[in-house]
Amino acid sequence: MGEGSRFPLKAASCGAEFQVFVRPKIGFCNCTTGVSDDDEIDRVGDVELIGSRFFGAAPGSAVSIAGMQGRARRYHVADGRIAKTVLAVAFAHKCDVMVATAIARDGDAPHESAVYDFLNGSIVAEWAARELGI
Repeated sequence: MGEGSRFPLKAASCGAEFQVFVRPKIGFCNCTTGVSDDDEIDRVGDVELIGSRFFGAAPGSAVSIAGMQGRARRYHVADGRIAKTVLAVAFAHKCDVMVATAIARDGDAPHESAVYDFLNGSIVAEWAARELGI
């Protein structure tokens, strides 16, 4: 399993502050279909690192990140008395996957477009290419 990084970000359009945690997981993905359904993102995502009690807030959706296909899904996470909404994104190359978990500073849901813009930027795209051997 690869080492992860935390990126504090601010969404330009609304000024919301959020953090994105990203890390590679080598050999954690379905080699045939990648991250193509909610069961797979539930399995490979890192939502449990935010809190052990979580559930999908809605069905996920297909995404394209850094030229790779994957899935994104919102989760509600209970962390003590504080409830949070996080966005999990997983995108795969062959049998390997990059997972990202975004959480807003105030516990509200992070803005998906800002998270996708960041993940599609050069920082993550170049890192993913190195880690996943693309």
